[in-house]
Amino acid sequence: MLKNEDLDGVFIATPWEWHHPMAIAAMKAGKHVGTEVPAALTVADCWDLVNTSEKLACSV
Repeated sequence: MLKNEDLDGVFIATPWEWHHPMAIAAMKAGKHVGTEVPAALTVADCWDLVNTSEKLACSV
């Protein structure tokens, strides 16, 4: 799905432990990301999402 150029974004609705790694992978593929709450399990992982989104110009 991340290789599909017709998709601008993804919504992650998986078990919590998968939100952070899947969101990072999606942003690295150039997709905007939405997740269920929580977006990540630790504060460090939340900051990683923020920093990655800013670096890659993707919304999260």
